[in-house]
Amino acid sequence: MATVAKGFKKVVLAVMLLLLPLAMVGCSKPQEAVDAAIVIQNTSGTPVWDCSVLDGAIEQVRGSNGRITVTIADANPTAKTFDFSTVSDSEINKDRMERQVRECLQTNADDPGCDMLQSIVVGADSVAGSDQVLGVYVIGSGISDTGLLDMASSELVENGDPSQVAQYYAAINEVPDLSWVPVITWYGFGSTSGSQPAPSNAQLVAIEALYTEVLEECGCAVTIQAAPVATAEARPNALPVVKVVEFAPVVPYSVPSGGADAGPSRTEFSSTQLGFVGDSVEFLDQDQANQALSGIAELLKSDRSLIATVTCSAASYPWEEGYSQRLSEQRAEAVCFALIAMGVDKAQLTSIGVGSGEPDDIDPSTGLQDPVKAAEKRKTVIEIDKAA
Repeated sequence: MATVAKGFKKVVLAVMLLLLPLAMVGCSKPQEAVDAAIVIQNTSGTPVWDCSVLDGAIEQVRGSNGRITVTIADANPTAKTFDFSTVSDSEINKDRMERQVRECLQTNADDPGCDMLQSIVVGADSVAGSDQVLGVYVIGSGISDTGLLDMASSELVENGDPSQVAQYYAAINEVPDLSWVPVITWYGFGSTSGSQPAPSNAQLVAIEALYTEVLEECGCAVTIQAAPVATAEARPNALPVVKVVEFAPVVPYSVPSGGADAGPSRTEFSSTQLGFVGDSVEFLDQDQANQALSGIAELLKSDRSLIATVTCSAASYPWEEGYSQRLSEQRAEAVCFALIAMGVDKAQLTSIGVGSGEPDDIDPSTGLQDPVKAAEKRKTVIEIDKAA
């Protein structure tokens, strides 16, 4: 009988050991589903992207039975949803849905034009109300040719002040609330393809600052990844046409035909060619400023009878009288100091600040600068002539 009892106990113990994992699963807290939004810019002006940078996010959403939404950026963006909670636990079914997500990431834009800001808003809204949002992931150049941040028809990039642009759009209720988005992670920023020229370093800095300020005004942080995600593969020509954004090239000064004796010459620089950090006299890009000024410096050094007048203007400053005048004077002096550092005789240089002129760039309804009108005022002009 003792032998039978021992045998029975072994059978009971074996059954309990088999049932223990099932009991633990039943008692364990289910993993909370996390959702993520992807916004991708597949237009004629962008390269083909290496989307493997999104592998970690996709795997995390898949493992939690969450949702992934994909928004293809264009002029009328819409989001497509892939819900892993609606498929069975079969790995085959989950693999199939993941393949659908990756195929969607290769989808080309439907409509001509690209409104990147609105595309990000659509992507973020597609996961609004989720219990847990992993983040919004963007792959794109950041170059828009329509919408609020239209870079093709305004001077927002060349001469805009990003912080003032963001404040103005917020004041006129054009900035949506995205404060519930934990972070926007951006890949491929500034990468272009085909007929769309790449922005210069200073222009890229200006575009990045523009998005950062506007999105932070929306209430969410943005992280722009420096690592390139473009492949060597070229996009087909059959994509919807996107207007080419013609960024002003940085053209060093060249001596007019007929040489210095041909008479006075005038060169006008945009803010990104020879620009300053907002409300300061620090160059946006010192190397680019030197490149833009190099031809003028060489000419002045080659002929000491030539003189240069540097004139800077600034946008109106609504909160302090005389601020724009002082800032424009200080910026003109900063340009002269740069030329002196390149070997130009101080006696050949004159700096003039002209302020902003009439304050017609101030919007009376908000008391803030109209960003486009203000951008038109930010300039540096250098005139060269023979000394009297």
